[in-house]
Amino acid sequence: MEDKTNPNGELHAPARRSWTAMGDDRTSAVYDESLRVVPYLQNQA
Repeated sequence: MEDKTNPNGELHAPARRSWTAMGDDRTSAVYDESLRVVPYLQNQA
C-alpha cells in the first residue's frame, strides 16, 4: 500500500508516460490514415 501513496509520485510517472504514448499513438494513427487516404484519392482521380 505504501507504493500507492508514494510522495515521490512514482506511480504518476508511468501515468504520464502512458498519456504521452497514447498521444503519440493517436498522432501516428492520424498520420498513417492520411498515408492511406491520400493515395486512394489520387487513384480515384
